[in-house]
Amino acid sequence: MNYEHTTDALKDMLVVSGRLEEWSKKLHKQSEDTQAAIRATREREEARFMQDILTMHEGQHRRIEAALRPRIVRPWQMIAALAGLGILLFAGFLLLLNRANTRLKDAEIRAGAAEVRADVREALRHVDITSCGGRPCIRIDRRSPTWKSGNAEYVVVDGGSVAGKR
Repeated sequence: MNYEHTTDALKDMLVVSGRLEEWSKKLHKQSEDTQAAIRATREREEARFMQDILTMHEGQHRRIEAALRPRIVRPWQMIAALAGLGILLFAGFLLLLNRANTRLKDAEIRAGAAEVRADVREALRHVDITSCGGRPCIRIDRRSPTWKSGNAEYVVVDGGSVAGKR
């Protein structure tokens, strides 16, 4: 009985050992499957985490841009306004300069005319002008030389400076 008992015990041990080996294989397979599932879940979680990080970063970037936009736009608006004001001032100075130039030219023309009038006034000091029956007349020396200009003939008033020209 001992031998039978030992053999039965050995058979039982072999059966238990076979079952243990099967369980070990099952546990090993289950462990590999679980590790694969954990790896797949981790990869999905990492991908979702990265997507969440990117979304959060993009949102933060949009908020920063929105906060900085007025700080960037306002100086450019000021620069544009100052440039416009500078252009207006420059145009105003050009208009004033043009007006001053026009006034200068007008003054030169008046000065030229005044010089002619001064010459005429100087000549008039040497002439006696009077009214002859309501019409102007001058006293002329018939021996005075004459001056021709165009279709008119003039008597030289101061015969000393232009004497002899006819």
